[in-house]
Amino acid sequence: MEYLKAPSDALKMSFYRNWITVDLTKELMAQNQLVLSLFVFYSLSENDCYFRPRVTYDFTDNWKIQIGGNIFAGKQETFFGQFEENSNVYAAVRYSF
Repeated sequence: MEYLKAPSDALKMSFYRNWITVDLTKELMAQNQLVLSLFVFYSLSENDCYFRPRVTYDFTDNWKIQIGGNIFAGKQETFFGQFEENSNVYAAVRYSF
């Protein structure tokens, strides 16, 4: 396994990382009115992850609401773990014409 060149006392990080990604989507209520979605990005190398859950609901052909989040997890020194304090939840309303 290769390592990046670093000062002798510095933490050496692996140049290569192993990832698993999963993207799940389920359409309910007439195949397009309610959509549940979950995207997961998991690092096998660093044991950290990023989750993106989302729920979308079409009230009418013109109005749509969406609720979701961006969730980071892992130890502070890992790639996704360093963003753990930046995890968030959001909501959106869309009108199309």
